[in-house]
Amino acid sequence: MLQVHEAVEHKLFYFDLKENPRCRYLKISEKTSATRSTIIVPFNGISWFFDIFNDYVTSDDQDISRKELQLDSKAIYYITHYTYYTYTFIFITLQNVD
Repeated sequence: MLQVHEAVEHKLFYFDLKENPRCRYLKISEKTSATRSTIIVPFNGISWFFDIFNDYVTSDDQDISRKELQLDSKAIYYITHYTYYTYTFIFITLQNVD
């Protein structure tokens, strides 16, 4: 449907809005010279997902915390981890959560 990519330092980020028979979703990939990591964000969670990044950019370091979103039978957890110079964003998706 739609694809955007952006180079930041030595990484490439791909944002692909896609659709399958069940739903639309945002596929976000990070590619370095050796690895590629991907997360899938369901369409109805995209605004929540970007709100998290907006919170991160506009808040000081003390306000960053773990957040959770429940979508249908999935739970998405967002955690930040600080390592020396940078924050790492960790997303965990659990299936069939009631």
